[in-house]
Amino acid sequence: MPGGIHPPLSVVLSWPTPNYVGPVTRPKVATILACVLGPLTMLLLFARLWVRIRIQQHAGLDDWLMIAASVPLVALTVLIPLAADVYHFNKHVWDVQPHFYIIQRKYVMAIESTFCLASGLIKVSILLFYKRLGSRAVSNTFRWATRLTIVFITANSIAFTLVPIFGCQPISAFWEQSDIIKVAQGYKYKCFNEGADVFSAAAME
Repeated sequence: MPGGIHPPLSVVLSWPTPNYVGPVTRPKVATILACVLGPLTMLLLFARLWVRIRIQQHAGLDDWLMIAASVPLVALTVLIPLAADVYHFNKHVWDVQPHFYIIQRKYVMAIESTFCLASGLIKVSILLFYKRLGSRAVSNTFRWATRLTIVFITANSIAFTLVPIFGCQPISAFWEQSDIIKVAQGYKYKCFNEGADVFSAAAME
């Protein structure tokens, strides 16, 4: 099937014998970073809101968007360590037991969509901050460029957030395509080109 996560047979045949007992694993870097940077990020956000709401008493849309972005950020802080250390994203693909494939794919969908949502909210918030700072000190060209950039980022963030969710028909095919037995039995589905989507999102995000 085009797109998706299906390596060529020649690549699969080149994999070593699976090691389910004591496989090579990556260090718990994701978990450590989440435990350190997650609380630090929220602390800085609370400090910003304290200044804007309690001291300046002038919170703007950029502040509310940062609050909105904190929700998917917290979700990512939980999802990524879980995926890495509990559901075996920290192992070589050939060392992952097949019954984990489906739950891994569900985590991939959640992480991809949540990341695009959080990234979009943060970028628009920063641009609104620039727009507010430069409301009296910059040219009309800069203000219009900022507005157009906000529209562009909003549009592509919505698109890249929704594509992993609705890019497969049926929706469940996003994870069920990794069910080797089901596919071998003739499971029919149609999915977007996932590699192209991830590449495009990385370039534009």
